[in-house]
Amino acid sequence: MEIEIEPDKLERNMRKAAKDLLKEHQCACICIALKMPGAKKGAVRAYFGANGDTGRTLLKAALNDGKVDNRTNWTTAEVTAALALMADNLVTYRSSKEGTAIVKKANWATHNCAESNLSLYLYKQGKQLKDFTLASYQLEGESCTYKPLCDNCVQWCRNQYKILDDYEAHSK
Repeated sequence: MEIEIEPDKLERNMRKAAKDLLKEHQCACICIALKMPGAKKGAVRAYFGANGDTGRTLLKAALNDGKVDNRTNWTTAEVTAALALMADNLVTYRSSKEGTAIVKKANWATHNCAESNLSLYLYKQGKQLKDFTLASYQLEGESCTYKPLCDNCVQWCRNQYKILDDYEAHSK
């Protein structure tokens, strides 16, 4: 779930990385998070998440590499339970204007998104989500385009990450 992106023409390189990942993993959504490089030279470490079963499979493999919690025995059930627990605990970061709980507003579970899988991975590594800029992507034919946050993710992602929001896809 870690990749490197060249900082020159960062937006273009993020989109290219997303397109390659979407094709490789055959999923509907890929999100990429990175710390903006500033004047730093060289490739930037970035992190990605995929949605659905593919995303959970990638997350399980990444959690089982021994770098996170020194564990190598995460089960699929444990990964799903950790995602559900994380989704339940994100309530404390929501705007009071929208109620007291993240509610299922899309046709899938609140923890089934690329953003959730990526967030759990970063959290388990001790990373602060607010330090990262997030962009989500999808394939439309052969083109890789920005994907708006789904109705589940829009409830919490903007409170956790910086979102590339100068683009139509992220301005709901």
